[in-house]
This record gives sequence, structure tokens and C-alpha cells, in this order.
Amino acid sequence: MQTLTKYLGKEKYPGRGMLVGRLEDKRLFIIYFLMGRSNESRNRVIRSTDGVVKVEKFDLSIQSADYILYQPVKIVGNALVASSGDQMDAIVKALDDWDTFDSALMMKVAEKSEEGHKRPRLSLIVNLDTEEVEISLVKEDGDVNERFFFIYDKIKANSAYFISTYSDGTKGKAFSGEPMKVSLSGSISKIAGDIWSTLDEENKVSLYAAVIENGAIREEIIKNKLQEK
Repeated sequence: MQTLTKYLGKEKYPGRGMLVGRLEDKRLFIIYFLMGRSNESRNRVIRSTDGVVKVEKFDLSIQSADYILYQPVKIVGNALVASSGDQMDAIVKALDDWDTFDSALMMKVAEKSEEGHKRPRLSLIVNLDTEEVEISLVKEDGDVNERFFFIYDKIKANSAYFISTYSDGTKGKAFSGEPMKVSLSGSISKIAGDIWSTLDEENKVSLYAAVIENGAIREEIIKNKLQEK
């Protein structure tokens, strides 16, 4: 297994990324980050208010498309859900209707980006009873929509699975293959801080991290570049 910071240190633009793993004390955690190249995509912050996590505008006077504002992390019943876009709404509706994570994403295609190309969609779900993890990647290859689903029975301590929208964002190359299995150590604060400091300074926008304990979000950490100035 490689370390995530070593991988990200070589990537100028991985785009949006999510990491689900287990700390040394065996608690589950989630980390989500987003990056941006345009003024509107950089004009975003992650906020958590009364248990609701949202990607929102920072400067309300700047115009932006609705699809770049969404809920990246949410507890739905006995599941933790994370997504890189508005597919969160479809996933939540499916689960509320006793349908499945997979069925919600089978209706989705790659997302139109603010730069005009098609951005892959990332989603994951953790069953908080069994701790089974499923990660989804929806992307486009030419005129063909591709949907991939990866299921893991469990995650070992000091390890995690990582996926991002791009594997070489400077060339617009979509992530390919299975999610990366990475090794890690330390507290959630240290892991989140190491990732944030490794992300490209020009393009990073926001990062959200939290521990999942007893079916609830704990120890939230939020980093917003625009609020560091």
C-alpha cells in the first residue's frame, strides 16, 4: 500500500476526492475534498450546520451553477453516504424508498463541469451495521457512460480506500481502475491536516473530515482556503 500524501503530492489537480477508512482505534472516518480552477468553482466553502454538511458559495455576489453546490456527506438511516455532486439527492431518495444505492446511480451519467467537459461522479455508502463499504464511479468514455461499483466487506485499521475524479487533472484524465488502498496513521486531525497541506495550493478549495461513531458524525474538521486568508 502507498501513502495518500505521496500520491497527492504528484497530482496537481485530482479534482474532487473521497477517502473512507479506519483509524488505529478502529473507528471509521470519512474525508472529502474539492478543488477548483475557475473563479466560480473556487468561490466555495464547506459548512456544517446542525448536522447538515453543505458545499456553499462564499461570495454570494459571484454567479455559479447550482450543480457545484451540494451535500457531500450525509447520514441516511443506518448508512453513511458521500458524493461528489447532486447525485446525493437521488441516493437519499432511493434509500428512503427502500431502494438501493446502485439503482440510484444506474440512472446517472457523468456531470457537466464548469469547464464544459464531463466530470466523473464519485459516491460511496457505508452500512453502519455491517460496516460494508461500496464505492461508485460514473464516468464517460467518448459517447459511452460507464458505471463501476466496488464492494469491500470491511476496512482494516490504519488503512483506507481513496478515489478522485481525476488521476491526471491537468490533462482531464478520469480516475480509472479500483479505488486505491492506502496506509495511514495518526488521529483524524493529523490525517486531514496532512492531506490538506499536500493538495496543490493554487487549486485546493475545501476539505471535510469526520469520525463516524455509534451511527453519528463526530469530530468534524473543516478547512476552507477562502477562510484562511
